[in-house]
Amino acid sequence: MVATASMRAMAVSGFAGVDPSAGATAVETKVCVPFMPMSYWYARFLNGPEVKPLTPSEKALLAGHNLLDPFNLLTIAGEGAISVAANPHSAYGPGIPGWGRYIGVSFTQDLTGEFFGTFLIPSLAHQDPHYHRMPNATMRRRVFHCFEQIVWTQGDDGRGIRMGVGAGAAATRLGSFECALPLAPPHRMARGILVNRQGERFINEDTYTGRIGLHALRDQDGFVYMITDDVIHEPNLLGLRIGYAAATPEELAGDLGVPPAALARTVRDYNDAAARGEDPAFHKRAPFLQPIGVPPASGIGAIDLRVDHGAIYATFTLGGLATDAHGAALDGTGAPIAGLYAVGRTAASLAASHYASGISLGDGSFFGRRAGRHAVTRARARTQAGHASQP
Repeated sequence: MVATASMRAMAVSGFAGVDPSAGATAVETKVCVPFMPMSYWYARFLNGPEVKPLTPSEKALLAGHNLLDPFNLLTIAGEGAISVAANPHSAYGPGIPGWGRYIGVSFTQDLTGEFFGTFLIPSLAHQDPHYHRMPNATMRRRVFHCFEQIVWTQGDDGRGIRMGVGAGAAATRLGSFECALPLAPPHRMARGILVNRQGERFINEDTYTGRIGLHALRDQDGFVYMITDDVIHEPNLLGLRIGYAAATPEELAGDLGVPPAALARTVRDYNDAAARGEDPAFHKRAPFLQPIGVPPASGIGAIDLRVDHGAIYATFTLGGLATDAHGAALDGTGAPIAGLYAVGRTAASLAASHYASGISLGDGSFFGRRAGRHAVTRARARTQAGHASQP
């Protein structure tokens, strides 16, 4: 993100026009990114035959295309059929009517995601889709490109921050972090309840996965179970399965290693309120309130979400290099370092203590432009000053 936004700003602003022969007056601009070749890799989307950055209208068309893609519609229909057939007692109900309700909800969720994620936010923040299609490439190259785009960011290991520190920049807020504990899709998994080692709830389960993960790891030491049953639970994309089952909460607590009386009280209080469509303790929304472990469920169960038992805790720091309003990296005294810029997740920017999906793209594109334009202005001034000093 640092490289893409900055390189685009430099290209648009005419950075290539700076005279490289200005000798000692020329300034070297360093951009802190995990992999420097990525900055040059992006240039092919500016000048090459591949797809150029999309306009808002093109992003709207892409959102519509993604939503109405036949394979997407078939996936929704197939997933709905399997889910309703496997669990006819779900909130959608059995048979064709239940299947229709499932399809309607899933289609609406996709519609919302495409509208905000592919069209509205990228248009307002001047973002471009992370995956660029290669319509003129061979089938073999396009297939390889699809898989390549899935794995290339796995090298994001913080080396951009280390590069900046090595160049004299100060790092700050490295102790603040994002931690996603994904429970969905489908989001209906939130009908279960999350309990800690005391057998008590600690959060509303329908909240943002980054908030769930942060509280689960930081405040509960990664000791978390989801309490559910065979009516609420359903096949899910993450492969979460019921690992413990019992007839009563007390019996289940013995298997989980939590206080039996506390877990029984937690489930009882939750069920009493859920039956009334309420959650006075954590205010979970009504569509996700469903009593647990009562008929037609055959018992009560738990999904193991402990951090040392294979659950997904996706973390990254919200800190990074200290920067000013232009994205210029600052040293330990707060002074900008000439030619060194950092934005996006390399910088300690907008996300101070909590995170929301997409905020890195927003601050990366916004401050990336500012960093690029600042670098251009600075380089041109140095070049003009050098020319003016020559006889």
